[in-house]
Amino acid sequence: MRNDNDNLNWVIWDYGSSKNRLQLYKCGGDFNELKENIPDGKPVYVYFKYHIGDTKRARFVFMTYVPESLNGIQKSRVLGHRPAVEEFIKYMQMTLHIQDTSDFEEESVRNKLVASSGANYSVQEKDKGNFTNYKTQTKSFYEETEKRGNVKIAYDENRPLSLTPCDISGRPTVAPTTQFLNNTSTGVKSKN
Repeated sequence: MRNDNDNLNWVIWDYGSSKNRLQLYKCGGDFNELKENIPDGKPVYVYFKYHIGDTKRARFVFMTYVPESLNGIQKSRVLGHRPAVEEFIKYMQMTLHIQDTSDFEEESVRNKLVASSGANYSVQEKDKGNFTNYKTQTKSFYEETEKRGNVKIAYDENRPLSLTPCDISGRPTVAPTTQFLNNTSTGVKSKN
């Protein structure tokens, strides 16, 4: 599953006829296929790969499914074995525990993975995580910023960004910090 060239994206293990030994129940590639293959009324461990973001980076999820219909001893056995299964897998960005297959929705999984993956930068909040038009949006943003002040921002999508030098750490700069603030703040004058 960790090989990007392999179509295997998920594995399900169950107990079969044993109480303490796991066996491969099913494996496959598609998220919807995974959801369809989680058996009702039977505890299973699920390990799957999910791609997020514009770079389609792989994130791995370990999940236990313990149906509500199981008795207390059956539930505790599955949860008791969980650390050993996690140790066997070792590599995961998120863990889930569900008691009803209707709680296992792709949108919910994607949202949780994005939230657990740290920063999710984007130029505009409405396009959070979508970098498709990043350079165009960035150039447009800087052009609009230039119109509001007298700081010249040189933006070339093939070169690093450059702008009026200013060091806000208190060391001498080309322009004093107050001038920089006047140049970049719309309608805000510095207090002298």
